[in-house]
Amino acid sequence: MTIIDLGEVTEEAVAPSVPVNIPQLRRLALALLSVAGVLVLAGAAPAASTGVRQLWSTPLRQGESWSLSADTVYLTRLDDKVSAYNLTTGELRWSVPAGAELGDPRPRLVGDLLLVPADPVMISQEEADGSRYYYETVRTTIALDAATGEERWRVSGEAYASGESGTLLISDHDEQARTTRLRLIRLTDGGEVWNRPVPAAPSWTPIRNDGRIVAIAVATEGGLLSVYDYADGQLRRSTRFSSATTSKRSVTLMPAGSYLVVMRDLPVGSETAVYDAEDLRRLWYTTQSTAYVTACGDGLCDIGGGAIVGRLPRTGKEVWTLAGMRDMTLLGHDRMIVTGDAVTGDNYLADPVTGTTIGAPIVGRMVYPQDSGDMPMFLRPAVEPPGRLALVAVNPADGTQRTLGTVPPLAAEDVCITTSGYLACVRTGAQGMALDITAVG
Repeated sequence: MTIIDLGEVTEEAVAPSVPVNIPQLRRLALALLSVAGVLVLAGAAPAASTGVRQLWSTPLRQGESWSLSADTVYLTRLDDKVSAYNLTTGELRWSVPAGAELGDPRPRLVGDLLLVPADPVMISQEEADGSRYYYETVRTTIALDAATGEERWRVSGEAYASGESGTLLISDHDEQARTTRLRLIRLTDGGEVWNRPVPAAPSWTPIRNDGRIVAIAVATEGGLLSVYDYADGQLRRSTRFSSATTSKRSVTLMPAGSYLVVMRDLPVGSETAVYDAEDLRRLWYTTQSTAYVTACGDGLCDIGGGAIVGRLPRTGKEVWTLAGMRDMTLLGHDRMIVTGDAVTGDNYLADPVTGTTIGAPIVGRMVYPQDSGDMPMFLRPAVEPPGRLALVAVNPADGTQRTLGTVPPLAAEDVCITTSGYLACVRTGAQGMALDITAVG
């Protein structure tokens, strides 16, 4: 394995970074718990290596970020450098100064551009019950040529949605991390297509039709739900829901296919309501212990209360239930991974249309694929050699499990993702943190 030394590694205290997106928070918590739990799992399959090979490693400091493409690793450093490395060899392709402070938000590849979030702002907010939350936004987005690192343009605000028809959506925030303005810009030069203020909103989301963004929905703390046209920014329609809440950031908006899900805190408990994204009619709601509702197959999945429930989108009628399941990852239109106890690591491949599980239980911690089309993989203790983790691939068609090889053990805070042919893990050891790249044959 090649060690690429890019400077001294030091411990630096930073404020905790908590994404505004509540479902992502829950998924991250489950993933971190799963890392700890995988170390106590038993009965792992033999690890017959078929080409798992550690390639290279580079030091990381807390607050530095990274992302992968098909052949490149992109890193943002605390010394304000953005760097690109060959994914296979670790060879430095380019490194350029950002000319701005860089932080936790990851750089993202959109077309031939690398979008780099810069000038991060950490906002601390105390709730009525004394609890404190942290929200991070950024004040600048920098677009670099992904092949050379040359700066193409930079704009104020944060880029959220992927580019559609050569455009990109940018949001501006107030001192409470609420979105106050939306802008559509051209990917080619960063020039504005439209620019409009919106009511201060803790949550907004793109609305897609056949995978293409057609509108933007915005929900305010005061109970106003509005939809704006993606092409020209014009208000399509709006409606009002009850505004009785107990939290300053009590409203969360999520897309679910051609539907919108509004989750909000009530004086007692919470409510999850499903709206038709076209006309904003409220179709159904629940005040049960639902964590969130999301699209799965042609229906919706209601996740929470120790079960995943499949529902008809327009009526909310229950069509199947998977008791004991607490999280899900959609792999495609007709497959999903459902997860039970994050400590014991019980997972199943399932059909989102019928709720039927496919194949044997999958023991271990899921390594989340960077792209939805990538084959799902899991980590669990290897029988041989002891002290290592077996990397297991699951065939989405029939649930067949195949051990690819083994990798070193993980600490509780370590995080891994996969991309086609590669495993990338942030590991914590005696010498600090490092990003390890492993080939998956």
